[in-house]
Amino acid sequence: MNDVKQQSELIKQYLLGDLTEERRQHVEERLMSDRNYRDEVLMGESELVEDYLTEALLPVERRKFENHYLSTPRQLKKLKLTKALLKAAQSTRPPVVQKRNLLQVIAGFFRSSSPRLRFATVSMILLVVLGAGVLFYAWRLRLEKAELRKELAQLNTPQNIPSTDSSVPSLTLLPLSLRDQGALPRVTVTPATNVVQLRVPVASNSNQNYRVELRTLEGDQVVEFETKTQAPGAPLILQLPTRILKQNDYVLTVTGLSAQGLTENLGEYGFRVLQQ
Repeated sequence: MNDVKQQSELIKQYLLGDLTEERRQHVEERLMSDRNYRDEVLMGESELVEDYLTEALLPVERRKFENHYLSTPRQLKKLKLTKALLKAAQSTRPPVVQKRNLLQVIAGFFRSSSPRLRFATVSMILLVVLGAGVLFYAWRLRLEKAELRKELAQLNTPQNIPSTDSSVPSLTLLPLSLRDQGALPRVTVTPATNVVQLRVPVASNSNQNYRVELRTLEGDQVVEFETKTQAPGAPLILQLPTRILKQNDYVLTVTGLSAQGLTENLGEYGFRVLQQ
C-alpha cells in the first residue's frame, strides 16, 4: 500500500514540476518503455485535474499546477474538457415526481456520489452513446447498400431494359486501355433524368452472368452487383440510377461468371458524367 501511495505521490510531483532533473528524466524514460506505467501517469493526470477543479489541492499545489502543468495547449484542452464533463455531471437534477422511477434513481446517484465517480459515469455514458451512433450508422449503410442492389437487380432484368428510348441517355463504353482521360465517353444527365443506360462491348461470348463494379477514377467504390445478358454474345447493357452518379469520371470493371464458378476478367471501361 505504501508503495502505491509513494508511486502516486511521485507522479503528482512529476506533473507539478516538483522533481529534480535526475528523477524527472527517470520518470520520462520509464514512460517511453513501460506502457502500464504510462497508463498510471495518465490516470494520475486525470485525478490531478479533477482535484484542481474541485479545489482539493493545497494552495501551493494549485500555484504549481497553474504555472507548470497548464503550460501547454494539450493540458489546457484537457482542463477544459474535464471541466465540461464535471459541469454536466453536477448539473443533473432529480425529476419532480412522487414515486421513485428509474430517472429519479439515476439522478439520486449523481447527486450523492463523488465528483470523480460522476465524472467517470458521464464519460462512460458518452462512450456508450457514441458507440451506439457508430453502430446505427453502419447498420443504415448496410441497409442502403442492400436496397440499392435490389433496385439494380430490378432495373437490369431483360424486361426492364428498353431497346430504344429517347428519354433514357445511352452510352457505349470503351476499354480503359484504349483512351486517355480526356477522351472518355461522356453522358449528360439533367434533374429529370432517372436512369442512364451503358452498353459494354464485353470481349467474351461464353459468359452470360457478370459481376460489375463501379468506382470513381480515384478508386472510391460506388456499387457492386451481379447481372446477366439476354443471350450469349449479346452486348452487356446496364442501367444505373442517376442518383448514385455525381459529376465525375468513372471506371466500370466487368468480370464474367461461368456456370462452373470460374471468373474471367473482361476488362475495365471508363466514362464521364456531366450534370446540367
